[in-house]
Amino acid sequence: MAKFNRVALRDAVRMAAKVLPSRPDNVLYRCVKLDNNQVIAVGHAETAIIPVQGDGDISCVVNAAELLSRLDVAGDEEEVNLTATDDALTIKTKKSKWKLAVPMQSSQMAVVQPQPSERYTCDAKAFRLAIEATLCAASTDTARPNIYCIQMHTDGQVIASDGHRAHLFSGGPHVTSRTVMTPSFAKAILSAKGDEWRTSDNEKHFIVETESGTFIHSQSNTEPAPIKSMVANEVAKVKDKGCKVVVDSTALKAALKAASVAAEFGQVLINPVADGIEIVGRGTEDVTTIASDDKVNAFAINAQYLQQAIDAIGEPQVEIWTHKKELLPIFVGSEKGNLENDCIMLMQSRR
Repeated sequence: MAKFNRVALRDAVRMAAKVLPSRPDNVLYRCVKLDNNQVIAVGHAETAIIPVQGDGDISCVVNAAELLSRLDVAGDEEEVNLTATDDALTIKTKKSKWKLAVPMQSSQMAVVQPQPSERYTCDAKAFRLAIEATLCAASTDTARPNIYCIQMHTDGQVIASDGHRAHLFSGGPHVTSRTVMTPSFAKAILSAKGDEWRTSDNEKHFIVETESGTFIHSQSNTEPAPIKSMVANEVAKVKDKGCKVVVDSTALKAALKAASVAAEFGQVLINPVADGIEIVGRGTEDVTTIASDDKVNAFAINAQYLQQAIDAIGEPQVEIWTHKKELLPIFVGSEKGNLENDCIMLMQSRR
């Protein structure tokens, strides 16, 4: 039997469960393991090990959602007592008692606990910002593992692409070789606490140690798509023979919102005009140009992608680059950064 603070246990279970897949194809991908003073969850490639202080010993695998539901129902209770048998977990408070079934496959839960190699200190804020800037561009198609990931490179760049756009930002952790993490793993560590995290990696695992707990990502044998080299090649071309316009981020987002209400297939047309650029959906909104050495070519783009690009850049003004002769791609960046380190490449466009 073990005794836990109800809120502490609930928060630990909630944090660990973030690595579980949204569409589990195995009953164990719905479960967490209570292992003495740890809550452990294991996804396809992700493992979360969250510490929680308790008195006593317990080892049990149980459905995470069902456990959270009982801990939430006991909202006015401070402590919970847990007792595990081979086939059930009993949850007892002063007022209530519940029994949850232990899945028959519980003995098959394989918990990866590699020993970290050399650890590196990571600026948690910078890493979070890089993840937030790239997460929306990561593919959600698990059948395409070469792009169902966020890539981290040895120079600190964090990159993701869904095949229609690529987000590239600096601020990632130190890695000894190109390393990947799934979107679900990225979402889990986004909510972890701490100003400084410690990371380590090898050819089999990427490990992030935070104040909230330890997160482990097993590396796949699938070679990720060469997004970085593709972006680098296009950046070189657009900076050599491209043109750009600098616009106010707030004005551009307002114009996109107005024009995209009735836009066909979510596409808006961006045209150069005498004093700036014109955003056209069914109606037309003008955006005043802040500064420009040249005028961009006319192009059509997915309005949502462009809005997410502006949010990811996170600056008062954004640069939009286009090729002078080619249709693809369109780049969005900021004057404070540079296209080599921080940019969005939008590949879904047409005139």
